[in-house]
Amino acid sequence: MNITIRPYEPSDLYSVMTVWNSIIAEGDAFLEETPLSPEEMGTFLDQFRGVFCAKIGSEVAGIYLLRKLNPGKGSHIAEVIYAVKFSFRNLGVGKKMCEHSLQTARDLGFAAIVCNRIPALNPAAMNFLTKCGFVPAGEIPRGYRSVKTVTVDPEPAPAADQKKGILGKIFDKKPEPQAPVEKAIVEYFSLYSYLKEV
Repeated sequence: MNITIRPYEPSDLYSVMTVWNSIIAEGDAFLEETPLSPEEMGTFLDQFRGVFCAKIGSEVAGIYLLRKLNPGKGSHIAEVIYAVKFSFRNLGVGKKMCEHSLQTARDLGFAAIVCNRIPALNPAAMNFLTKCGFVPAGEIPRGYRSVKTVTVDPEPAPAADQKKGILGKIFDKKPEPQAPVEKAIVEYFSLYSYLKEV
């Protein structure tokens, strides 16, 4: 599989936005809840010192973003964000981007990179980072809120008062069956940070 990585160009905006918004739609990786518009995506990308596209053929298969984690005395550590489009996973795109990001971080003078905000809900991401040599650096318990909508049978209606005698029960109207209802379930997961020296 021929994977090429090159710096982001303005003409990549819609492709990069598609990758980013597809991860948000999956709902188990990023903290962001709403997709970004082209204008919002452009403003977001301006925060980063490095934005790179991983391409397979002419299509953007993944992106990685690199910026200072902290200002001043913490500016020697970079934060990296990796995102691979679902249809291109398990093809080596993430690994190639990780290797490229380590060299980019070195070239920019960083001493280490941190991959932040990885929810425990996403074990594939944690496994990927560990394979790439990242080590756990911190945990925020209950830092990630997951809201799922499930369909459940409605609560049964309370039993009617007992009728007088057997005839009352025979002629009593049976309740109409009720349709299933949607119910929101909120769960909380830890958020993890992973660190790797460059």
